[in-house]
Amino acid sequence: MKFTRTGILAGLGFLVLLAILAVPAFTAERAETASTEDRSETPAALDFAFEDINPKSPSYGETIRLSDVYRERGVVLNFVASWCGPCRKEIPILESLHSDDAATVLVVAADENGAGPENVQIVIDRAGATMPVLFAPVDEAEKIFEFYTYQVVPATYFIDKRGNLKRWHTGMRSKAKLVREIDEHLGS
Repeated sequence: MKFTRTGILAGLGFLVLLAILAVPAFTAERAETASTEDRSETPAALDFAFEDINPKSPSYGETIRLSDVYRERGVVLNFVASWCGPCRKEIPILESLHSDDAATVLVVAADENGAGPENVQIVIDRAGATMPVLFAPVDEAEKIFEFYTYQVVPATYFIDKRGNLKRWHTGMRSKAKLVREIDEHLGS
């Protein structure tokens, strides 16, 4: 069998195309099976306060303190980044939980390499989100990262009304899975 340069290049092009198509499928599967941790010892959540940058949120422009949010019934705390595909897909799911009053949801975006909150605002606007979305400047984002230690976004934490971390996971979850986790860990 004789291999021509054109045939080899066509074959390599086909393999590259397969790899490009396989990555999103693998990423979507990985998002559903990303790491999860139950907290048998329930450490207290690190408290913080940042400005709500979502113009559609009733608390837009106000500084929101985490401990004020979880006191009523707990909170689903979600860390996102505008460049993260699974985050962009999960924001409408979180908004649905928020608008259905299934849970108190608080989304936090960290400084994106000095880009500021503009990129996150575009993502939340496209999702039609009305839930509070907080923005953490780089110096504060580092402190949060040290405590919550997530390596992948989205990262979601379930904090009960006493301020204890009950469960966390990284990667995107379906609405049904989030509702089960809310019922189990926050009792909503």
